[in-house]
Amino acid sequence: MGWTIFYIVLLAAYLLSWGYSIYHPSSVPETITRISGLAALLTGLVAALQKSSLKVYFLLQKLAIRFFPDTTGRWWFSARFDGQFGEGVISSLSSHFRSRDFRFSSKVENENALTAQIEIDQTLYLRIQYDPKHLSEDGEDHVTVLSRVMEVSYGHAKKKLEQQIVPVLQAMTDVLTPSNSSFELDVQFLKQNPFFAVYIAHLRPEQVHDYRVVLHVDGSHSSGKTETVEITKQKVHVTAKTTHSFQTIAEQFVLLSPDLKLLKAGR
Repeated sequence: MGWTIFYIVLLAAYLLSWGYSIYHPSSVPETITRISGLAALLTGLVAALQKSSLKVYFLLQKLAIRFFPDTTGRWWFSARFDGQFGEGVISSLSSHFRSRDFRFSSKVENENALTAQIEIDQTLYLRIQYDPKHLSEDGEDHVTVLSRVMEVSYGHAKKKLEQQIVPVLQAMTDVLTPSNSSFELDVQFLKQNPFFAVYIAHLRPEQVHDYRVVLHVDGSHSSGKTETVEITKQKVHVTAKTTHSFQTIAEQFVLLSPDLKLLKAGR
């Protein structure tokens, strides 16, 4: 709708200047006409470049973030740690969160042997659950972490990841020393998912009932491409095996600077 209004304004300016020039010959209407025509041509050129070049598309998306840094998205993340932790694992994690070694202020709520709810830095709320090995199918203990949904602006996305989310997950990794771990991040865009246009460039969003693309990302593991990025109509979902790959991949997609070869499926 915004572009429609823009073109209507250009057309109105063009018609008014043309009509005025019929009865009042001067250079002003001609100047307005030229400016309107130039603006229309530039707008059309940019639109064409966005469809033909992913670099241009993401450059313009990042410029839009700079002009509107307060635009927010809904975030939530989770983690799972596998290993031999023992029945006191919840107490150990709670003690670490309260200790001086933990860099953030925290408050532990509703703690028992199996679960705990923790408030970190007054902005991050986590639910931690312990599943003992005698209840699991693989003979290992499991600790799962789930965050409460939070709103994060584009302007603070990198800081949120680097200075809060990843350090908290890394602290838990250091305490638990798991045999295996996985981390997931969901970013739900309040407006259209910018990656949606990359794949559905020639369709209107209302024409697409469902949409899902899963990208396998190289997480630098011996097993190959173990990380994934799932893109749906309104959301991006990141799954990673380490906090490092979790941060790297999340930053790429949250800040709209992904590997372009990956998005084009290697073409």
